[in-house]
Amino acid sequence: MEILDRSNLLNAAVLLRLLANIGAITVLILWIYRTKKKNTGSLLSFVAVNIIIFFVALVLNKVTLSTGAAFGLFVVFSMLRYRTEGLDARDMTYLFMSISLGLFAAMSAGLPDFGLAAACLITTALLLDGNVLYKQYNSKEIVYDNILLIVPEKRQELIEDLRLRTGLNIAVVEIKQVDLMKDTALIEIFCV
Repeated sequence: MEILDRSNLLNAAVLLRLLANIGAITVLILWIYRTKKKNTGSLLSFVAVNIIIFFVALVLNKVTLSTGAAFGLFVVFSMLRYRTEGLDARDMTYLFMSISLGLFAAMSAGLPDFGLAAACLITTALLLDGNVLYKQYNSKEIVYDNILLIVPEKRQELIEDLRLRTGLNIAVVEIKQVDLMKDTALIEIFCV
């Protein structure tokens, strides 16, 4: 049996943490995030940022740098993504989680430490974004043409009419704006 020298053992440990990081980001992004968001344009960004942060943090961990300089580099890398396009709050949260997973994987003392941090992060995302603790609604704004049903006493009839027309399981309806000149209303519907 061949005994591994310290550099090979270190490389094996880094490789294990990288594989654990890829597993964690896959669960977070492809399993939790993607189930809610059908637009997959951000998937590559989340995974790429995670892996980039992993390697940058790994290098910064090996190089002697002050804490302030390391934090400054981390901020620069993370803010580059925000300046390219507008992100909604949910996407920004998942981007922060992606960055955090990469950072935890690179800076952790070992797999148990990273595993605990990743499990906490993924469990939090699953509980809060996965309809486990509370039911979340998807919302859409539509222009509605039957303004006779927008009065409060006909709310149930309005919901039934919208269900028939859209085929969606509508739970709540909110009237945003009424245009009496065009006999239309801007309505936000909340679907289960």
